[in-house]
Amino acid sequence: MAAFIDLPVKVIFGRNKEDNIGAEVKYFGGSKVLLVYNLRFNQATGVTEKIRRSLEIFGIESVDFAKEFGKNPRVDVIREGIEFARQNYVDFILALGSSHTVNLAKTIALGVANSVDIKEIFTSNRAYKESLPVGVILTMPGNGVESTGKVYLYENDSDNLLKGSALTNSAYTPRFMILNPEIMNTSSIYTYSSCVYMLGQLIAKYLTSTEYVELLERDTEAIMNIVLSKMRILRNDPANYAAKANLMWAGVLAYNSALDEKIDDCALFSMEKAIRECFDCSPGESLALVMPAWFDYLKEKHLLRVAQFANRVLNIPFNFSDPMSTASLGIYRLKQILKECGLPSCIADMG
Repeated sequence: MAAFIDLPVKVIFGRNKEDNIGAEVKYFGGSKVLLVYNLRFNQATGVTEKIRRSLEIFGIESVDFAKEFGKNPRVDVIREGIEFARQNYVDFILALGSSHTVNLAKTIALGVANSVDIKEIFTSNRAYKESLPVGVILTMPGNGVESTGKVYLYENDSDNLLKGSALTNSAYTPRFMILNPEIMNTSSIYTYSSCVYMLGQLIAKYLTSTEYVELLERDTEAIMNIVLSKMRILRNDPANYAAKANLMWAGVLAYNSALDEKIDDCALFSMEKAIRECFDCSPGESLALVMPAWFDYLKEKHLLRVAQFANRVLNIPFNFSDPMSTASLGIYRLKQILKECGLPSCIADMG
């Protein structure tokens, strides 16, 4: 059995928890905050005013770094944020939004704390362990960057294609993460994309060769079942609090599992990265494109596990005389669900 791990970030869950953001920032030593958010998000919710009021109560200044940016904010936006943070002498970075906003905030925090260019930090052999503290108010199910030490840098290469670099260090882990389902944005494809990315993480862990993991296996099945069922609920009822709450918690558990170090086949995420860099799409969109085919490719190697997934997660009857048919039906049903949620199922869908 794999060794268990501790959750590396403080998780604060529930209605209106962002109202107490000032106390959290003060506890972690912040006296002047850079609030990072996407302008489109702020126009939709107005949560930033609540945050400012809470910070003021605790005597904490704040400045806004608000931009309209896409799914993979580029290095020029990061440099602009770093320079703005330095000019305003901030000592704490607060991200409000999706995982893309969180990643932008974490790269800014990393750049401010070090005297070299942000690209040097990602390309150097030296391990840069300094970073300003980061807090997160998440508005969509996460993709892991909000609860781990992972951080990504995106830029366009000489052929104008997206290129991504990644670093992992515990120093880059946010201090806290606030999850309020009421402010979760369910109005765009980003929501379903986030769900698919966590589903991909769970499936990759599920196909482990690690022995004696029955309990973890059942836990993973339960989370996958929740992700798929709540995605479908939100399609018809975007304001459903219970569905949003369960998806937000699923996002925490999907990236902090006892099976995290036991992924046997990383090809799925290599293909996902290649698709994302080619089409400048979100990780979930690129995973939706390749995951069913990857699952189908591995079904002979992991036949009983894939058939078990079809049975326990997708409620397809288990054909004990022909488990291959059960596995194939499960993969077909998974592809249907992704397509029903508006996610790409072929290259033509990528635009």
